This record gives sequence, C-alpha cells and structure tokens, in this order.
Amino acid sequence: MTPQNSSLLRRFAAILYDTLLVFAFLVILAILANSSLRGENVYAGGLVFVRVYNAIRFLVVFLFFVVYWSTRGRTLGMQSWGLQLQTVDGSIPSISTASIRFFAAILSWIPFGLGFAWQLWDKDKLSWHDRVSGTRLAVHADQHTASRGQRFEDKPVVHLKPGPSHGGRHTGSVQISCASLQGHDQWPVRHDRHGAGPGGRKDSRAYIVQKGKQN
Repeated sequence: MTPQNSSLLRRFAAILYDTLLVFAFLVILAILANSSLRGENVYAGGLVFVRVYNAIRFLVVFLFFVVYWSTRGRTLGMQSWGLQLQTVDGSIPSISTASIRFFAAILSWIPFGLGFAWQLWDKDKLSWHDRVSGTRLAVHADQHTASRGQRFEDKPVVHLKPGPSHGGRHTGSVQISCASLQGHDQWPVRHDRHGAGPGGRKDSRAYIVQKGKQN
C-alpha cells in the first residue's frame, strides 16, 4: 500500500525541529568566527570576512538538508515525525534532485510561505518545491530508511517449496524475493521430525542448510 503524503501541520512540525538543529550549528559557527576575531563582532572583520562568513553559513544549511535527503531520505526532524522524502518511483532522491528541492523550497518561502500552503489546494498535497523537484513527503511512521534506489513500498515475499520426504525427514527450499532486487535468493531446507516431546507431541525442527549439503 502506497503511503499517503504528509499534512501541512506535520510538515511544519518537522521544519521547526530541523530549524532548531540548524540554529545550533550556526551558533557554533558564530562562536568560531568571533574567536578568530578575538571576541570582536563578525562585521568588524571587513567586507571580505563577512561575505565568506555568510557563504559558509549558507553552505552549512545547504549541506544539512541535501546530505540528509540524498543519503537517508529524511532529516532528524522528518524522522521524528515519521516523514520520508521520496521521488516519483518511491526511491531516495539523488544529490541533484535534493539540491533542486532545496532551492525550490527557498522560492516557496519568499511569497510568505505560499509555496508550502499550496498543498492545501493541491490534489496530491504537494507543495511548489515538491512539484518542481519531482519529490513528495510521505508518512512512514515505522518505516526503516532504505538504500538509494530501493522503493519503500517493496516488501520481501517468502515462498516455501516442499521437497521429497525420506524416513520422517522432509526437504524443500525457501525462496525470498523482493521487487526492488534483481532476481531472488533461495536456500534449501531440511525438516526433521524427532521423538515425542512433552505431552506426547512430536518435536519438529527445520534447518536452512547450504546448497548441495542436505544431510
């Protein structure tokens, strides 16, 4: 089942969480800048220093979001609220896609956040930067982070294939496949039936054995 897109309230809750984290990084950067000027205000370092300082601040914010989006599909704030960033096919966005989303999100903020509020009227609950970057913010409250290129909707399917029986010993194989993986893996299985256990019940045990070694 395809997860639904995030509500605007949940989106803003994750943004607030991430804003606090980014602010903490910027405070550390400001302390380092002041230390390099021996306690003076950063603007006392001259025009070049201020421009470099502002460029580094922007780079910190950029890397925070783009690195998290392109490696885990979620920031810490998104993780706290069970949100996952996905592309159209359900995979984690690439660095270029995450970068496009970052700059498009800035444009969404400029007209007083209208680009974010747009999802209230959008049929798919998508914001401007969702549309521009071809991504969506889906609700995955209990979903583990997937690898890049793996679809979050994919779930492994287990197939049991019974084999011949020999004197109380049953053989067969277990086949595990996943739509996002190429091919499948298969393991031979041996199922032994032992003597009676407590209450007169048979004690049955199944073992996964190596291929070609069904003893």
